[in-house]
Amino acid sequence: MYLCFDSDPVGKNGATQAAEQLQKKGITVYTVELPDKDITIYFNRHTPEEFEQLLKAANPASVSSQIRCTSVNKPYTSRKNTVSRWATPHGTTR
Repeated sequence: MYLCFDSDPVGKNGATQAAEQLQKKGITVYTVELPDKDITIYFNRHTPEEFEQLLKAANPASVSSQIRCTSVNKPYTSRKNTVSRWATPHGTTR
């Protein structure tokens, strides 16, 4: 499973908590680190191909990595619904 959350301290804290919970269930977790602090800003400024490159560069999550995330079960949407438009043709779900 890939986790991609805001790169600010709150987002990193939440991602670490989510990774810990998923790993306890035996799920392999990869963290995607964004160059922009805010996920909405990233998807408004970058292409799906650029995001795919980040997915390929994702590292397995480490409990000590200090990467965190706050809303695993809440679907991400933006004004332009960028993530949903990208995810659907790539076989992923919200």
